[in-house]
Amino acid sequence: MLAPLPIPLQRALGKSEISFKTRNGETVLDDLYQQGCAKIRLARKEPARLTEAVLINTTGGLTDGDDYTTNARWGKGTTAIVTTQAAERFYQIRDAKTSKAKASIVSNLKVGEDACAFWLPQESIMFDGAAYQRKTIIDLAESAKLVAVESSVFGRAAMGESVDHGYCREIWQLRIAGKLVFADAFELDGPVAKKLNHPTIANGANAISTIIYAGPEAKEMRDMANAIFDDSNDIGRASCLGPVTIIRILSADSQKLRLLVVPILEKLMNFATSSNSNNSLLPRVWSL
Repeated sequence: MLAPLPIPLQRALGKSEISFKTRNGETVLDDLYQQGCAKIRLARKEPARLTEAVLINTTGGLTDGDDYTTNARWGKGTTAIVTTQAAERFYQIRDAKTSKAKASIVSNLKVGEDACAFWLPQESIMFDGAAYQRKTIIDLAESAKLVAVESSVFGRAAMGESVDHGYCREIWQLRIAGKLVFADAFELDGPVAKKLNHPTIANGANAISTIIYAGPEAKEMRDMANAIFDDSNDIGRASCLGPVTIIRILSADSQKLRLLVVPILEKLMNFATSSNSNNSLLPRVWSL
């Protein structure tokens, strides 16, 4: 008797595209496309606030075989934020030890001349047994500015969770005027929590963030971030690669991580927009 074939499950597929343009000196929506579980909503424009687009995954999370793609484009002279409604969640796949199927998130960002792009998704949360790959590909014009962040939480410490087994791969590629200036890949496979506890990997931290700033005075932005780390007990440091500042943060949990990420992003955003206001320019969904 033949063994029954595994039942194919319906997978979550989502694709969204958004672009911005200027009209009468304001950044407005140029084009919008959404398919499957990927939705986009624009926040109501208010005085002293930037144009904000909010990405929504209607499935509430991703598991093996799910695929989520975002294409975002900032036209010449635009300034806008693209963020997410909430923390993305990566759930346990059907067979964490043998399956090669992974959840996939791909974000393609293109920033035109004299544009200022803010790519500010909220944290992603990895649950025990999850497997995913996330790739962020950025193409900047030489005169463009960028502030981008990706944060990963490996089990919610407040809930007593840990990721005893799983797989994750985080990939960055950044090009300026077509030239690759930064490429990075971070991978954890197998006993994730055990590896994070190793002193040469994360020294017990289970929340990690990467912040990228591209624009003028990158060294000053590096020094600003390092001054914040000097006053903190968490692990973090900033370095420069030409016009690009790379900031790494490791923390014990997501709450402590955000307490470091927020002031750094606020300072970077104020500098990038030449804002002297004391009001935060962070997306409003970050405070919900």
